[in-house]
Amino acid sequence: MKRFFFFFFVLSFLLLSCGESPEKYNKRAFAVIDSINEATDMFFTFASSCQSMWRSVIFDHEYSHPITGEKKYCSDFNIGIMYYLEDMKPFDSLTKKTILPKIDSLFGTIKEPPKNSQKIFELAKEVYAINKQAYELSFKPSGSLNSYTENINTLFRKYKELKSQIDIEKKTN
Repeated sequence: MKRFFFFFFVLSFLLLSCGESPEKYNKRAFAVIDSINEATDMFFTFASSCQSMWRSVIFDHEYSHPITGEKKYCSDFNIGIMYYLEDMKPFDSLTKKTILPKIDSLFGTIKEPPKNSQKIFELAKEVYAINKQAYELSFKPSGSLNSYTENINTLFRKYKELKSQIDIEKKTN
């Protein structure tokens, strides 16, 4: 019985002392944040493309293919959005199959931060949430052109501020 308690104590001590250091966690968390940011930047590019198309259809009566740039007459923004979603379907499908699961998996690897790395984890959570919203704006446009534009601008402003905070944290850690 004494042996059991001794081994239990030694095993508990080893498990508790083997926790990841804040420095290693921070390095890994920043790598995850950078990966999420790459995808988020791409989603904002797609959302901006949709916004430009929407504006062009309303004001110029012209739909421009988001990939090839091929133009055709279109005066109804609902039809323009339908064309856009059809043209972006391969990217949406690829995103759903590879990029979003990869981001979810990467984010899952940093869900248990050391006590001293909680702030970095909170920043990562915010980046992750913005990524999900940027995806929605890219592949599920809704509302009016004005509200869509405002949503993109507001989210992008928040994203830029967050990236600045992350850069400051990277320099101090």
